[in-house]
Amino acid sequence: MAESPASTLGVGLLSRVISYLDLPSLPEVSTVNSDFAAAVSRRLQIIESASVLQAIAGQPSVSERVTDCTLHFCQEDLSSVISAINFGQLKHLDLSACQWLDDSAVTGLSHHTGSLEYLDLYWSAAIKSDTALCHLIRANKGLRYLSLSGVKATTDRVVMAACSQPGRAMLETLDLTRCPRITDASLMAIGSSYG
Repeated sequence: MAESPASTLGVGLLSRVISYLDLPSLPEVSTVNSDFAAAVSRRLQIIESASVLQAIAGQPSVSERVTDCTLHFCQEDLSSVISAINFGQLKHLDLSACQWLDDSAVTGLSHHTGSLEYLDLYWSAAIKSDTALCHLIRANKGLRYLSLSGVKATTDRVVMAACSQPGRAMLETLDLTRCPRITDASLMAIGSSYG
């Protein structure tokens, strides 16, 4: 019995080859055989560029399978794109230093996520509303890592949403560096939740 060409290539090499293909060609490649289909699926689970995010924006069957989105220091304004994409299985979201990330994008994310375990919003200065942050945190009860460092909209309400919500997973990391609106009430909420 002859081995398929994909089997002889090996998964690592196959994944590297697929990473060089443009997004529109991936659905065609995935029909070659099951090895190619699996490699394409893995390739689209991790988003690390604005162009890939924009390409999957109109493809819910693809965006719903994304598990990791890392766009830190992204200069391109993706607020309307990111607030509309359904990220049903997204576990890891790093939007640190994305200066375009505003309240409407954060609110949109709260409607389209629910499985986040890692959320990094470090230095997202365009977020002005603690309400948007509260909605996003409440929508994702499984958060284990939360960085709000430098997000000036972070208030005691946000910390309480992260620490005191019934049924919430225990945070392993909570970064509140450079959050000037935090008071002793936040420290007490953290202490009573984890003390």
